[in-house]
Amino acid sequence: MAVGAIPGLTVEGRCGFAWILHSDASLTPSAELGRSARASWDAAALALPRSVPLLWTSVNAAHADEPRLQLVATHVEHGQAPRCSIVHGPSFGLAFFLLQASRVFRTPLPGDLVASAAITDDGRIDAVEGLPTKLAAARASLPGVRRVLVAASQVEDARASAAPLDVIGVASASQALEHVFGDRLAGLLLAEGADAQRRQELAEWFFRFALVGRGELVDWSPVASAAAEALAQWPSLSEDQRFLLAFARGIAERHEFNAGDLPVPSAAWLRARPAPLRLQLLAHLVQQAADVGSPSPATLAPLLDVFRQPDIDEGHPMAWRVEGARARLLAVTGHPEEALDRQRRLARAYFGSLLYTDVSFPLTEWFRLAGALHDREAFDAAEELRQRVLPLGAFGMHGSAYVELAWARAAWRLAARAEDESLAVVASLAHQPAMAHHVRWAAARVLVRLVGRDAAVARQVLDALESSAASHDRRVHHAARVAAALIAVDDALAARHTAQAAAAVDRLAALEPGLIGHLRDAATPHAVPDTIARFYPY
Repeated sequence: MAVGAIPGLTVEGRCGFAWILHSDASLTPSAELGRSARASWDAAALALPRSVPLLWTSVNAAHADEPRLQLVATHVEHGQAPRCSIVHGPSFGLAFFLLQASRVFRTPLPGDLVASAAITDDGRIDAVEGLPTKLAAARASLPGVRRVLVAASQVEDARASAAPLDVIGVASASQALEHVFGDRLAGLLLAEGADAQRRQELAEWFFRFALVGRGELVDWSPVASAAAEALAQWPSLSEDQRFLLAFARGIAERHEFNAGDLPVPSAAWLRARPAPLRLQLLAHLVQQAADVGSPSPATLAPLLDVFRQPDIDEGHPMAWRVEGARARLLAVTGHPEEALDRQRRLARAYFGSLLYTDVSFPLTEWFRLAGALHDREAFDAAEELRQRVLPLGAFGMHGSAYVELAWARAAWRLAARAEDESLAVVASLAHQPAMAHHVRWAAARVLVRLVGRDAAVARQVLDALESSAASHDRRVHHAARVAAALIAVDDALAARHTAQAAAAVDRLAALEPGLIGHLRDAATPHAVPDTIARFYPY
C-alpha cells in the first residue's frame, strides 16, 4: 500500500462495499463522504495525538486532505447492488485513523489488513453494524487481505463469519497502532531522537502528555515503553531531558500497572517552576507514593512542608490535587477516617467552585471509603452530592464509570440500596470489553460477591477474567490477575480459610508490592486479608 492508503468496508442493506481509501489526486473518486462519515474523519484526527506518544508531522496536515474513495467491488447477498455515491456512517472510523497515522508517520500500512470499526475522539473503538456482510465483501473482493481489525466487543461475532480471515479485536486506537505498526514505531522514534532539537521537543512532549493525561481510556503502556526506549537509546541526553523522560515513564507505568519509579526533584528545581506546575508534580509524586510505594512518604515530606497549601477551603484547585493524592496515601497507610474527611471536603470544594467534572475524583473515594468503613451517614451525604451533579452531566464518560463503581461497591457493603441496583451497575461495567481493565475487573469482583460464582451472569464474566489473566500481554493480564487474587481473598475470608487468604495476599504482593505493602503495614497481623479486601482502591 502507498502511504495514506487502506482498504475500507461499508454496508447498505444486504450489500457490502469494498473500497480503497487513498490520497491519489489523479484518480476520480467513486463516492463522497457524507456528514456522519466526515464526523468520523474528524474524530480520528482528534484521537491520534491522544493515542500515541510520538508525532513528528502535523496531524492538522494529515487531516486537511480528505481521503478519496475508490470502489473496488460490491458483494450482494440477494438482489441487485444499490448505487453508493455518498458514504454515511462510522464504519470507516478506524480505517480513517490508521490512514492519518500513516500520513503522520510517513509509513505505509500493511496491504493484508482491513479495519471495520467506529472511533471516538478520545480513541475508543466501538462496534459497527452489518459486520458479517462487510466481512463477506472483504473475502470476495480483497484477496490480499488476511487480517481484519474490529472492535473488541465484536470479536466473537466477527469470528463466526470471518474465516479464513484472522480477526483482531482492539478496544482503543493505540492498541490498533501496536497491531498495525508493531516495532516500526519504536524505530521511527529512535530516528527522531537523533536530532538535538527534535530530541528536546519530544522529551518535553512526553512530560506534558504524562503530566496532564488524556483520560482514563488511554493505553499507557505504549507511553511507558516509548519513554524507556528513548532513555536507553537517544544520544547525548541532558540531565533535564532524562528527568522529563523518566517522569513520563513512571507516571505511565503507574497508570497501567501500579508500578514505576519517579525521580524526585530538588526543592530548588521545583521553586524555579510556576506554582501550578510545581503542585501538579507534587500531586503525581504523592500519588506514586500511595500506589507504588516509591518514592517513600518520608522522602516527600520536606517538599510538601515547603510547597503544599494545607487549607483546602482557601487553596487553589491545583493544590487540591495534592490534597487528593495525600488523602489516597492516608487511606492505604492506616488513616482511612482522615482520608474520608479530606475527600469529603475536597468534593464539596470542587462543587462549590463550579468545577463539576473534577468532583468525580474525590467523590469516588468518598463512596469507596464510606463503604469500607461501614459509614452509612457518609454514604448518604455522598449520594446527596452525586444527585446534585448528575443532572449537570458533569462526571463525563471517564469519571462516571469510577463514581458508579464506587457507589455500587459501597451500596453493597452497606446494604444501602436494593441489590438489583448495584447488580445492574457492576454487571454493565463488567461486560464492557472497552472499559479500563482495572474498572472492569473490579466490577466483576463486586458482581461475584452479589450473585455468587455459580450464577450465569458471574460465570460469563469470570470466564473472560480468566482468559485475560492467562494472556502473555502484561497490559491485558495485570489487572485481571489482581482482580482474581482479590476475589480469592474475598472467597477465603467468607469461608474463613486463613491459609488460602494468606496465599492470595502473597499473589497480590507479587503483582503490586508497593500498594499491598502499605496495606499490610497498616493492618494488625491477623487482619491483613480483611484490610486489603476493604481498602484496596478498586
